[in-house]
Amino acid sequence: MLYYLVVLLIIVVAITTYRHIEGFDVPDPCQGVTDATLGSSLSDACLQKIWLDAGCSAEGTVYPKTGIKNWWNQSSGGAGTVGAIKNDMAEWARMMDQAHVVGCRGPKCRAVTTSMEDDGRGSTWYLDRQQLSCRADEAISQIHLARNAAGNQIQYQYTCCKLPGPPGPAGPSGAPGMAGAPGMAGAPGVAGAPGIPGPIGRTGPVGAEGPRGPRGPPGVSSEPAPFMPSEDEIQSIVRSEFENIDYQ
Repeated sequence: MLYYLVVLLIIVVAITTYRHIEGFDVPDPCQGVTDATLGSSLSDACLQKIWLDAGCSAEGTVYPKTGIKNWWNQSSGGAGTVGAIKNDMAEWARMMDQAHVVGCRGPKCRAVTTSMEDDGRGSTWYLDRQQLSCRADEAISQIHLARNAAGNQIQYQYTCCKLPGPPGPAGPSGAPGMAGAPGMAGAPGVAGAPGIPGPIGRTGPVGAEGPRGPRGPPGVSSEPAPFMPSEDEIQSIVRSEFENIDYQ
């Protein structure tokens, strides 16, 4: 029973940790906020969520930091409403010049453009004149097709962002943790097959004489029993003796 309780506790802890890491148990900081809500009433967490939802990064140089008032949430002369804040942050994410790219995505990203080329009156064949490339340690993270003012030339505006480097060497091992509690004893295993009989042991010494047993019944004599005539035989002998007496 204790084993199952321990397993259940481990499962509950694992689920709770997963929910915390993934943010499932974190309440929405913008709960109850509408586009008409005043920006000055927003919490820092809600303002940061709107920024991230717009597609920008917490590494952006214009990221709304905790405890700092800015144009979006100042009480006067600012954006005014949440709707205006969302529109402005969406522009930060959409615009492809260097200032907006770094402000939205951070210093690891840079704005890049191809040269203006004839659009071929809308023919996709002319797209092969556009050559997009980033450095070896970068990757394209955003791309936008733009036209010139006359509308007859096109170019790509895109961003190149640094790729994460390879993992560093493993750090030193920490001190060993405390030993866990001993587990429950398992069920007894199946009895093994009997082993091969061992060799016969040596004969032991003669034991001491035991106590004398009880007396046995008397034995039967082997001598013949004496002759004892019956009563009829005695009478027959006497009668014979009397008949043989001579009375003369």
